[in-house]
Amino acid sequence: MEHTRSVASLICLLVLVALVAGCGGTDGAPSPATTPVETSAVSGTVYKDENGDGVYNAGVDVVIPGVTVGAYLGSELIAVDDTDARGEFTLYAPSGMGYTLVVSLLAAVNCYDPEFKAWGFWDTIEGRIDDVGFPAEGVEINVTYRMLNYGPEDYSWELWHAGPVLGQPDVVLVHGAQISVIPLILELGDGKVRGMPDYEFGQLAQLLQRREHGQFDVWEFEYADVESFGRYWTHGSIIDYGDRLGTAIGLIRSLSDGGLSIVAHSMGGLVSRYAAQHLGGVERILTLATGHFGFEYTWLATALLDYPGTAQMEAGSDFLRELNTSFQHGEYQLASIAASEDEPQTSPLEGVVRYSSASMVQCSGDGNVTYDLENTYFTVVPGTHSSIKEIDLEPEDDNKSDDFVFESIEIFLQSGVSDALNMWSNFVYPGDCDTRPYFSLRFEQPTPEGYPVIWVNGRRIYSFDLYTVAGDRVTWTFRGRSGEEGLVKIDYAGDEFTYGWLTRGQSTIMTEIIDN
Repeated sequence: MEHTRSVASLICLLVLVALVAGCGGTDGAPSPATTPVETSAVSGTVYKDENGDGVYNAGVDVVIPGVTVGAYLGSELIAVDDTDARGEFTLYAPSGMGYTLVVSLLAAVNCYDPEFKAWGFWDTIEGRIDDVGFPAEGVEINVTYRMLNYGPEDYSWELWHAGPVLGQPDVVLVHGAQISVIPLILELGDGKVRGMPDYEFGQLAQLLQRREHGQFDVWEFEYADVESFGRYWTHGSIIDYGDRLGTAIGLIRSLSDGGLSIVAHSMGGLVSRYAAQHLGGVERILTLATGHFGFEYTWLATALLDYPGTAQMEAGSDFLRELNTSFQHGEYQLASIAASEDEPQTSPLEGVVRYSSASMVQCSGDGNVTYDLENTYFTVVPGTHSSIKEIDLEPEDDNKSDDFVFESIEIFLQSGVSDALNMWSNFVYPGDCDTRPYFSLRFEQPTPEGYPVIWVNGRRIYSFDLYTVAGDRVTWTFRGRSGEEGLVKIDYAGDEFTYGWLTRGQSTIMTEIIDN
């Protein structure tokens, strides 16, 4: 009997121990064993496909540092990593298939997206790969750049940029005048559409952002602001446009720490020079078909319409005189390129910029400047006033002068005014081009009659043009010699003389107004 009780007690004890050890839930049922989840990695590179071959080439393509790569299962974010300086990332997630890798990089400031027609902090790039399995190595994600407007929400100016700001040297493209000559009756030129990029310079922005051409951060500045026919025109003041460009330059400087250059067309060259000379922040300016001392036929537009910009572009205007007399070599490097068919003597009906007006410097026959060789440059290239800015390097393009103009832009942006630029132009420059810079003589009331006879330091001036007749004011311009300055004597009535002082400086426009 005693033995039986001992066995029963031992059995009860074992049952109690089993119950205590196996208690795994509220119902007392034992818990199943937990199987650990296997985690693996996916690594790779985020890049922009420069040559369009669909694969990453380390020596050709552009890596994108500082972007976020996320791994999703459906709509759930499972893992995330930022690319390093080499554009490389590593993600850790449960092993398996069906992941989607998405690349994103938000703009640093509020931007306008023309696709969604809304303001916000939009992604500057797009890139994704579907159905990725973990683990994997060497995953290459190609991204495309998105065009966003960084300007103010009132559209008083627009600043377009495609792609991430990579800290590369900045280049700003500044377009010329977009003028509706007789609003509501006749529309000339291509007015811009608000909230849409115009691509005034053709493929230039895309080309300059490529690694093989220097990988610049390229911005397109637009300032058209007068509505007519549903489009916007530049009927305002060059000074106002220059102030807006200066504000845009300040914004770019806050987003990117690279050096800043400008490529400008026509009136845009004057806008750019005003911003650089009065507001600063610019290292280099290249102007294409800009009449630095005035444009042809602006007197006609001024006579028909009261547009501040056209009046400011007249030779001898107060604006040009102030802009050119305040120009100091060395503040920034200036390269000016004229179009061969833009000279009125070559194309009487189409030419609007004389070679001498495009030149900020005196040139010799081989295209080399004679003033400030380190900071200024001028040459003439094939093309017209409009075509010089429309860069299109597609293989089927028959206009090979585009390739030539682009080469000059590329050299200047990479090396500035340099031996490389002069060597490039030596075989191009037409030696018979009259590029002697202009002087201007402005007469106030009473208006002189007939053509004046002009002497400078006793030397008779024979080459001059009547440019401006505005009310009782008449302005003559003439081409001077290298370094010319001194006492000016003008016989405008056969036996009456006016005297003044011609100051060459670096301006080519008199600082003194001759009053009769």
